[in-house]
Amino acid sequence: MERVFLFVFFTALLGCSAVATCASTYQLFYFFGFSADFVVVSKYAVCEQPLNNRCEAHYVTRSANGTSGELAPFGYEFESEALEPGSRVVKRDIGFSNEINGKRELWPYLWPHIIVSLLGEAGLLIWYFGGGLKVFNHWLRGFHTED
Repeated sequence: MERVFLFVFFTALLGCSAVATCASTYQLFYFFGFSADFVVVSKYAVCEQPLNNRCEAHYVTRSANGTSGELAPFGYEFESEALEPGSRVVKRDIGFSNEINGKRELWPYLWPHIIVSLLGEAGLLIWYFGGGLKVFNHWLRGFHTED
């Protein structure tokens, strides 16, 4: 029975650690290489039906090359007053900051993603050096053999 608990623990540790590492590292690399240059044209509220009690701001943008688009920021990615119509947002690739009207701001989700990525990597190391391979080997042999 002890092996079953170890198997469940190490499987959960491996799964959670792998998801945390992959998701956070992907977001870090994506934002690091992302570039944008646009001006906010207008903003409007989008409310969740049927109660209309969950509203968020969406923005109509115009890029430097003249194409228009829409921006729906995630959570607290930008301060609410920072993206007023006429605001210019520039995010250069190879960096974790952007400029809003010439004011440089660090990406607010940088440190949480770094911490989650490092915790995920620590979990993978604990899984590996804590005997995760040995537990999986026992599972593959059917839990019926002894060391």
